[in-house]
Amino acid sequence: MKTIFGTKNIPTIQKDLKECGIPPHLCLQEAASRMIKPINSFVLAKEEKDGFIQIVGNLKTHFYYVSSLRKRISKDKKLKGMKSHAYHVMMQEILLLCMKNLMEKGCRQTIIRLSYVFKKLCAKVMDPTTMGDLKQDVASTLVLLEWVFPPFFFDVMTHLLVHLVEELELCGLVHTRWMYPTERYLKTLKRFVRNKARPEGSMVKGYALEEALGFCT
Repeated sequence: MKTIFGTKNIPTIQKDLKECGIPPHLCLQEAASRMIKPINSFVLAKEEKDGFIQIVGNLKTHFYYVSSLRKRISKDKKLKGMKSHAYHVMMQEILLLCMKNLMEKGCRQTIIRLSYVFKKLCAKVMDPTTMGDLKQDVASTLVLLEWVFPPFFFDVMTHLLVHLVEELELCGLVHTRWMYPTERYLKTLKRFVRNKARPEGSMVKGYALEEALGFCT
């Protein structure tokens, strides 16, 4: 999100790219004793950002599917304060909806292809015979990302995508190992705390009380 909104594309990084000589068309250009920032295909224009934020703000989702993204839109029309699950839903579902007519065709198709890879990784049903095809999809998608995005986009998290396929093959389906249900239940336990000096005792008492009320109901 920071990359396509231009937050990470700062002059300091562009100067480093110029010193390395890669890629020349993304580096700062000197003209009349001042530096000109090039127009990058992977950064949304102002009108595209407004359209993206408008789509996200108007989304209506099921309860517990994702947190209210409308509340995450800041005054300067940026998405802030999002948690890991919201980013996951954004990558897997919402980007496919928002990126239909934004950016250049090659850059847009690369991002959409990345979203489809995540959808395959997080599917609730997986055919073991298609694991080889998924590995090839991940490899080709990373190659396309390297073709479209500058070097500062790539870090250890981008490379992790390769190992997620191996983890899927060794450990089974992803949704059976997600942390999200545990995090949501921890929020429920935190609501039981009345005495901050004894939080664990409050959680035990609140849990027992809720179980008893549920049984009586």
